[in-house]
Amino acid sequence: MLNKVKYELAPRIDWLGFEKNEQVTKLLFDSLVPSVNKGLLSYVNFTFNTGMFEDDSGNSIYVTFVVFQKVEKIQSIDICLNTEGIISQTAYELESTFGLFRK
Repeated sequence: MLNKVKYELAPRIDWLGFEKNEQVTKLLFDSLVPSVNKGLLSYVNFTFNTGMFEDDSGNSIYVTFVVFQKVEKIQSIDICLNTEGIISQTAYELESTFGLFRK
């Protein structure tokens, strides 16, 4: 069981200059969309450039995108964790795979 934790995940440089931006997007969606399809998570598009994965325990990953040179890129990833599960596993995988850090 986690204490409620909120943080932003970010690369050491800005997101637009981060070469693995597209790979982060792919891992994020490949990891979480199957759980959305099974009804274990919800995915909400608030606007054309934002989306949030959320479970019934209040765990969430909120992503903001920006179009840069005609390519949609991540601009920010905000994490809110209350319990261990697919969202926390995905957050930890993003940190370890791409060297993202908590702000």
